[in-house]
Amino acid sequence: MVVHSCPQRKLKTIPKTSMGNKLQLFEGIPVAPRKIRFGSISNPGSNRQGSAYKKLAEFFGDSRVEEPYFVDSFSGHQEFGLNSRCVMLTIVFVLIALLTCPLRVHAEDTSDWTVSDWREAMKERSMEELGAPDMVSGMIRLVRDESLPWFTRRQAALQLGRVGEPAKAAIPVMETYINSTDRDEALFSLKSLALFGTQASHMTPAVVPIVLDESRSHLERISAMETLGRIGRDHELSAPTLIRMMQLPESDQQNTELRLAAAECLWMLGPNAMPALPELLRALRSDYPLVRLYSALTIGNIGPQSEIAVPALVDLILFDDEPDVREVAADALSGIGPPAVPALSQLIQDRDDLVRELAIRSLRAIRGPDVTQALSTGFHDDNSRIRVLAADALLAQETLLPTQSRQALDLLVGTLDDDDRQTRIAAYRALLKHATSLQSSHVTKLEKLAQHSESQVRTAASHLLKAVEFSRL
Repeated sequence: MVVHSCPQRKLKTIPKTSMGNKLQLFEGIPVAPRKIRFGSISNPGSNRQGSAYKKLAEFFGDSRVEEPYFVDSFSGHQEFGLNSRCVMLTIVFVLIALLTCPLRVHAEDTSDWTVSDWREAMKERSMEELGAPDMVSGMIRLVRDESLPWFTRRQAALQLGRVGEPAKAAIPVMETYINSTDRDEALFSLKSLALFGTQASHMTPAVVPIVLDESRSHLERISAMETLGRIGRDHELSAPTLIRMMQLPESDQQNTELRLAAAECLWMLGPNAMPALPELLRALRSDYPLVRLYSALTIGNIGPQSEIAVPALVDLILFDDEPDVREVAADALSGIGPPAVPALSQLIQDRDDLVRELAIRSLRAIRGPDVTQALSTGFHDDNSRIRVLAADALLAQETLLPTQSRQALDLLVGTLDDDDRQTRIAAYRALLKHATSLQSSHVTKLEKLAQHSESQVRTAASHLLKAVEFSRL
C-alpha cells in the first residue's frame, strides 16, 4: 500500500519592477507586495482602502470585486486578498486537499517492476511505506532470487530488518542463508537479523553455532556475535557463548579481535552479562588497550551487581597508560553506583590532578549524601579547575542544602576571572546551567566583573547577567 502526497500549488510571484509605477496610483496607500498570497485575513478595510483595492484588482484582471479583507503587514510585506470569495474558496480547497489526500491509499502493482525500480524504491521510500505487505513480499523475493547481484539482495535484506515488525515474515528467510557457504549471503542475513533485534530472539540457537565454528571466516564469527548481542539480549545461551569467546588465548591478532568483539557484545546484554564478570575482570589485565576498555565498559553496564570489580577499576584509573581506558574506568564506577562511592572518596584526594578529575567525573553521576560530602572536599583543592568541577558536580545533585548550593555558586562566580582560560570557561558554563539559582549577591559580583579590565571576563559576566534577567521574566 502506498500513500501518495498531495501536490502543492505554487504561488505566483510578482516582480517588483513590474509593479512599481502602478502601485503608486492607489490613493497614496503604500502597497509593495512581493507575492500575492491567499490565506489568512484580518479586519475589513476602510472605504478608502476598498477603493484602492478595486483599482488594484482591476490591474490584476479581477473584475469580481466584493468587500475586501486586508492582511496585516509583516516584515515589510503588505499582504492582501483579491476578494473574499476567492479567499474563502481557496481555504475550502486547501482544507479538502489536506483532509482527503492522506486517505487516498491504494494497493500498488509491483509485479512489473524492474530491479532498478526496486532499488530506487528501497532507497527513496520511508520505512512505513516499505512495511506495506506488497513491498515486504517483493523485498523477500529479491533476497531469495540468487540470480540477482549480491548487493541488491543485501539492500533488500537490510531494509527488511530496518522495517522490523511488519517484515517479520522475512526472519525465517534469513535463517536459510545464515549458514550459506557464500560469505556475502551469510553476512547480510546475519546483519538483517541483528536489525530485527529482540523480535528475532528465537533465532539465537541458530546463531550460536556460527559464533563457535572455527571453520567460519573471521568476519562471519564477529558478525554472528553482534547478531547474538542484539537478538539474544535476554536469551540464556547468549552470555555462555560470548564467555567462551572471551576465554580465547591472546595468541594472535585474530583471537584478540574475537575477544574484543565478545566484550563489546556482552555490553549489549546489560545486567544479563553478570555471569561473564570473572572473564571481564581477567580481561582488564589484557595487553591490548581496546580489550581493557570494552571490558571496563561492559562491567559498568552490568550495574551495582559488579561491585566486586571496584578495586580493579580503581587500579585502571591510577595506573593505566591509556587516557581513554582511565576515563572509561571512571564511567564504569559511575555505572556501579553507590557501592563505588567509598573508593571514589579516596581518589578525590589523590595527588594526581587527573585522578581527582576522574573521581569527580564518576561522582557526578551518582546520587546520595555521601557523594555530596565527597564533592565538598573538592572545594579546597589547590587546583582551581578541580574546584570548579567539584562545584559543578555538586550542583547537579538532586538534594542540596541551601548553604551547599550557595557555597558552590560563590566559588564559580569567584573563578570567572581566574588566570587559567579553560578554568574560566568551565566556571562560565557551569553558571550558565544554574543561572536561575543565582542570588542578588551573585548578581552584584557579576556587575562588578562586567567592568573587568579583561574583555573575556567582561563578556562572560555580561552574558550571565542577561541569562539571569531572562530567567526572571
